[in-house]
Amino acid sequence: MIYVLSIGPGKLIKIGYTGKSVEERIAQLQTGCPFPITPLFTVDGNIYQEKEIHKSLKKALNRWKVPQSGEWYPGKNHIVKEFLVNLAYGCEVGLAFLDEDAIGKIYRRCTTKQGLTRKQKQSLTDARREQRTLFYELRTEYRKNKRLLHAPLP
Repeated sequence: MIYVLSIGPGKLIKIGYTGKSVEERIAQLQTGCPFPITPLFTVDGNIYQEKEIHKSLKKALNRWKVPQSGEWYPGKNHIVKEFLVNLAYGCEVGLAFLDEDAIGKIYRRCTTKQGLTRKQKQSLTDARREQRTLFYELRTEYRKNKRLLHAPLP
């Protein structure tokens, strides 16, 4: 089963595979994460499809220079949002969306100056800034927890 999880109200998205229940997987992830993790949806799939999703999504986001952190993706990014809508219909539909031409159309539609109001442009800029801030917070929290784990006991 392939699952999609979220930190906060869609700020970061995790896509993964589990042979167990999603609740058990959330419990495993929650122990290392200071923010609440919520499930968004699940689709039928196997570990190979999940790896292909990560590979294709990473390639697509790198092509459009979207920041990412491992298996956690920026949930407020328009490419990730559109991908998740397609993934909800199944792995094949989600992977088909990651085709270069499909993403190019979406990205150009959302980032060209024509057709976007000043408020929409500012919203895109704010979302990118918020993503970077959240990544830094998560990285700082991770490093702090890592130091605590390796600290000598009194």
